[in-house]
Amino acid sequence: MTTPEITAALGISKARLNELARQGRIPRGAKRGDWDLAAVRAALGRNIDALHKERQAAAVAPTPIRPAAPAFDQPPPLAMDVPRGSLAAAQLVKAQADAKRAALEVRRLEKRLLDSDEVSGAWSGMIVAAKAKLLVLGDELADRLAAESNPVACREMVDRKIHEALSDLAEYPDAA
Repeated sequence: MTTPEITAALGISKARLNELARQGRIPRGAKRGDWDLAAVRAALGRNIDALHKERQAAAVAPTPIRPAAPAFDQPPPLAMDVPRGSLAAAQLVKAQADAKRAALEVRRLEKRLLDSDEVSGAWSGMIVAAKAKLLVLGDELADRLAAESNPVACREMVDRKIHEALSDLAEYPDAA
C-alpha cells in the first residue's frame, strides 16, 4: 500500500505516519513508500493499549505537585497525550505563543526588554569608537617609540594609550 493510500485509510497525515515510523511505533514496508496496512493497524492497536494502561496506572498513582508560577522565558512542552498535527496540538501551540507574547509585552512595559535595534546601534557606535581610537595609536606613538630604546618604556607608552582608549570607551554614552 502506498503512503497516500495508508494515510487516507488511517486518517492521519503523512508527517504523522513518518513520525510514528521513525519512533519505531509502526513497521515500514519492504521498500520505501510501501506499507502493510494490517501490520500498521496491529502496531497502532498495541500502542493504544499500552497508552491506556499507562493512563490507568497514572490515574491510580498520586499526582505530583507542580510549581505554582511557570517560567515566562520558556513555554511548557506539548502534553504527551496531545498528538502532533491535531487541532488540540495547534490550539496548545497557539496558547503557548500567546502567553509568551503577553510575557514579552509585560517585560516591555516594565522597561526590562530592550529593542534590538537600539542595542545593535549602541554596540555599533561603541565598536566604531573603539576602532577609531585603536587605529590612531600607531600615528600617535610612532615617533616616540622610534626614539625610545628602552623596551619597558615603550611598553608603558603603549599600555598608557590602550588604557586611555578603553577608559574613553567605558565612558561611551550608551555603555551602561
